[in-house]
Amino acid sequence: MKRRILSISLASALAGLALCALVIAGPGARAVADDQAPAATTKVSPHDRSLIGERDCSECHTPAGWSLSGDGGGFDHAQTGFPLTGTHASVQCIDCHVGNRTITRDCSNCHRDAHQGRLGIQCDQCHNTRNFRDTRAIERHRRTRLPLTGVHAVLPCSSCHIRTAGRSSGRTYAPVPATCFSCHEKDYRSDIHPVHQGDANDPSLAQFPRDCEACHRPIAWSPAVLDPRSLQRLSTVQQSLRDHDRHFPLSFGKHRGARCESCHLTTANPRLLTCTGCHNHSPARLRMSHQGKAVASDAAGCLRCHPGGIAR
Repeated sequence: MKRRILSISLASALAGLALCALVIAGPGARAVADDQAPAATTKVSPHDRSLIGERDCSECHTPAGWSLSGDGGGFDHAQTGFPLTGTHASVQCIDCHVGNRTITRDCSNCHRDAHQGRLGIQCDQCHNTRNFRDTRAIERHRRTRLPLTGVHAVLPCSSCHIRTAGRSSGRTYAPVPATCFSCHEKDYRSDIHPVHQGDANDPSLAQFPRDCEACHRPIAWSPAVLDPRSLQRLSTVQQSLRDHDRHFPLSFGKHRGARCESCHLTTANPRLLTCTGCHNHSPARLRMSHQGKAVASDAAGCLRCHPGGIAR
């Protein structure tokens, strides 16, 4: 009996000591537990000090979580002077604001400069926010010596402005001359178009000037038609050789605007031709139509009676 009473007294004493300890500790004991419990779930704020304590979280976030409000509320990015349009409207904040840092409005903060500083840092001078392929290059090119017309208007910028310049970093966009030959040298070479190089043994086949637009148009290489106005840019000797009207008029009459290949079937040998090369009249028919008169066998003779290729 004494042993049972001693055990009960000892248990009561221990319980009393525990209660006294809790009373003495007061609210501090509960505070320790409260401080420690959230420690494992506390998240670091993704914002810098400019947003902490100055704005209400509900301006951007929903009560259900930290995701941005999608009901028309949320943070108005236009207030920063950089409205989110095009592709920018669908990216996450952290795609641009890496490391919780404040960024400037320069495009180069997020986009690699393929032009390597040669065209400035404001991409929106040529590009829009939908994609990088649609540019204002045509509009800007109107203020240069080479407006983009014809086929040039649909070419990518890299077709003309790419130069590696021995750099290991890749492509470099560089200014290029406005002359046709700077891009079309291979089209001019004799293995591509023999007529351009001429023939040193034949004065009538002197080398063509490197001004492609004298005969060609931006829409296509063919048909190639010599523009009489282009002769004003040539030397006196070149004018003599290129002035088709001196040998065979093309600026008036039925031959006006005829394509080079209509008569000159091979560009490698565009020599002076006879009328019968295109107008295949038999000798008998010619004599009959000329009422037995002498018939010229060269183009110059035909043109003396048939200026402009018109029969009379």
